[in-house]
Amino acid sequence: RGTIIGETTGGGAHPVEGRVFENLNIAMSLPFGRAVNPITRTNWEGTGIEPHIKVPAAEALMVARIEATKALMEKESDEAKKLQLAWALKGLDAEKNPVKLDEKSLQAYVGVYGPRRIWLENSALYYQRTDRPKYKLAPMGDDTFMVEGLEYFRIKFNKDAAGKVTEFVGMYDNGTTDSNPRTDK
Repeated sequence: RGTIIGETTGGGAHPVEGRVFENLNIAMSLPFGRAVNPITRTNWEGTGIEPHIKVPAAEALMVARIEATKALMEKESDEAKKLQLAWALKGLDAEKNPVKLDEKSLQAYVGVYGPRRIWLENSALYYQRTDRPKYKLAPMGDDTFMVEGLEYFRIKFNKDAAGKVTEFVGMYDNGTTDSNPRTDK
């Protein structure tokens, strides 16, 4: 009926009810039923359920989100919606597999791009457009960054043949872009 992602479950199949024996100063939980799989005629008490996709429990929600997004993409026929799902999938992948850049690499992006400014603070890049809030950037790879707090907006930096950053490209989840050349050369 569904896809189980994570670790083998704890194996609790029987419903229980609490009983308190105040005169003995004891409380206990007692099973009062037995769940039975209609196909195998067994239950999973004490053994648990094996997941379809085995991952550590801490990763299960992220993997579930990725798998659900992939399944939605496969069934979607509207190209605009597919584009947004692909956008979301790239973001989830970047969250699951974070890209780490050292300060020297990050320094290459620092600069002014028309009304936009990029700077390095506490070993992280930040972005701000004139008179707007500042946002922390998270690298995705390929000179592309997620903007924390703005799910619909990402930044890509273009470079010249020598590898110098020359342009800021704002990318939106609907497929549109806008750009500003570097103005602090």
